[in-house]
Amino acid sequence: MKAEHSKLMDKVLQSLDWNSILEVYKVFKMGVGGGNEVIPGLKRKAFSEDLNKNDIKNELKTLIKHVIKNHIPQLSYGHWIIYWVSDEWELDSDFDEEIDEEEMEEMGEDFVFILEPHLEVIYSPQRISIKGEITPSESKSKENVNLEEMLEKSLKNEDYELATKIRDLIKAQNK
Repeated sequence: MKAEHSKLMDKVLQSLDWNSILEVYKVFKMGVGGGNEVIPGLKRKAFSEDLNKNDIKNELKTLIKHVIKNHIPQLSYGHWIIYWVSDEWELDSDFDEEIDEEEMEEMGEDFVFILEPHLEVIYSPQRISIKGEITPSESKSKENVNLEEMLEKSLKNEDYELATKIRDLIKAQNK
């Protein structure tokens, strides 16, 4: 890891209120390493009274190192959300297209866009994420609407062979 990236990580670790975070861990009886994926070097430790700030710091350090080393722009693990922008990444090729010619002339030929590294860490002890599911009745009704539209179109175009097949599909779905 580059020295500049280590400095960013150290600043983040120094900026967090570890006493408050430890209290939240104790109130909710949370352990460390309880995310939903395996991160190399991250040790799981179930909640116990001997859980301390260093355990939590080591968890976050390991996560940040993993993010930086593997160039992961966003990681959500357990109660941590980490956003990473690396200075080693290349700009999106669409960048030139987003800037019009006048802006490019104003910048001059010597203009070089420098991407600065950015690390953001969010501690979120309670977070809920729910994805909606399409019920079978909703998906069937959408399919029926599409088939009905296709049936009308094929009848309008006098494509009776296709219309017959679509009608059979509609009947099969309604069974």
